[in-house]
Amino acid sequence: MIASCVEEYARHQNIIKSNAKMIAVNCSEYANNPELLTDNLFGHVKGAYTGAEENQEGLLSLANEGVLFLDEVHCLEA
Repeated sequence: MIASCVEEYARHQNIIKSNAKMIAVNCSEYANNPELLTDNLFGHVKGAYTGAEENQEGLLSLANEGVLFLDEVHCLEA
C-alpha cells in the first residue's frame, strides 16, 4: 500500500511520467535462487544458457523511468 501511495505521489508531482510502469517483485520467491533473481532483474539474450530460447528484457529495463518495488527484500540476505 505504501509503495502504491509513493507511486501515486510521484505521478502527481510529475516525478515520473503518467504512463510509467510500476513493477512489484516478491523477493521471497528468489531466496534460494539468486541466479533466477539476477536473470529476472537484468534479463538475458537467446542462447545465454540452456533453455534461454529467446531474448528476455529484465525488470530493471521494463521499470525504466517508473517504479521497481522489491517486496520482501530482506529474504535475500546471505
